[in-house]
Amino acid sequence: MNLKTLTLNNFRNYKKEKLIPLNGLNILYGKNAQGKTNIVEAIYYLSTGKSFRTTRDTQLIMFNSEYAYIKAEFMTKAGKNSEEAMIKDDGAKSFKINSMPVKKLGHLFGNFSCIAFTPEDIKAIKETPSLRRKLIDVEISKIKPSYFFELKEYYKTLAEKNALLKSKIGEEQKRLISVYNEQLAKNAKVIISLRDIFIKELENDFKEIYWFLSGNKKNAELKYKPCVSLNNIEENFLEKLNSNLQREINYKQSFIGPHKEDMVFYLDEKEVKSFCSQGQQRTIMLAYKLSVMNIIKKRTDESPVLILDDVFSELDFDRQKSLTKFLSSSQVFITTAVPINVKESHKAFIISEGRVKEKQ
Repeated sequence: MNLKTLTLNNFRNYKKEKLIPLNGLNILYGKNAQGKTNIVEAIYYLSTGKSFRTTRDTQLIMFNSEYAYIKAEFMTKAGKNSEEAMIKDDGAKSFKINSMPVKKLGHLFGNFSCIAFTPEDIKAIKETPSLRRKLIDVEISKIKPSYFFELKEYYKTLAEKNALLKSKIGEEQKRLISVYNEQLAKNAKVIISLRDIFIKELENDFKEIYWFLSGNKKNAELKYKPCVSLNNIEENFLEKLNSNLQREINYKQSFIGPHKEDMVFYLDEKEVKSFCSQGQQRTIMLAYKLSVMNIIKKRTDESPVLILDDVFSELDFDRQKSLTKFLSSSQVFITTAVPINVKESHKAFIISEGRVKEKQ
């Protein structure tokens, strides 16, 4: 998979711009606040329908404009494709794939696949389990789009159950909670199974890529902490929900489920968030993203577009050279404010005040 053209209209600080990248390494040079990250943000937005920087789509619209528009033309093994996104100042957004309207956001998954590493991703290591859940849920959805809809159904049912728990509970309400629990158990079986498969599949690549990036032999792991035993998930989950029914009624909230699970990064069996430096955490996250890229390639037979936002500033020249060589078989977009050591064939762009100029 590779991006052939990217067109931006009224997106962030770009009034009207078109980028024609290389199917290989693309380096976006520029000082801070010139618009480097805005370009890769637009690319990622087409992959998931969401920004990796903000939850408010209206922030993507240029000041004093009524809309923002993004269009990508890209190649897959099946041929040439296009995707468009329109974001309006009233908060509405719409997408088209090959000129056909997309009815549900989840239908974007599996179309234009993109993996992004950003400085914000490191928060997932250090902060709440919800960020770590999101970290893997988004990637699983790219591999298996039905997972997105399974999650959506689970959270919809969970919200209805939680609303009921906040009401006065009698026998009729208890019977309805049991119905909700049965549906939650069906969804949880799929969600937990696919999370487990995904993390196990990551294992070898994740370790090897961390060794390569770090230059040492520390053992990097990502461990899944499911809410129930992985044997007979649906039955065990339903039994656990039913046995906690009175506690949930007393506290008026749900205590058990995929929405409470965690995935924890370790380095030599120590939790990365507590015992590792900022540099080690950064390398762990980069290794995770690159191993996800490998899984998507194996599962879909398409190599996703890779975004590396401000990664190279903390790598020495030898490590920069090794990483770009490692990535040379994929289409990659690298943003940087400093010169980097690239020996592989690449295309460079100078970004300044919302304009893109190819470096000769």
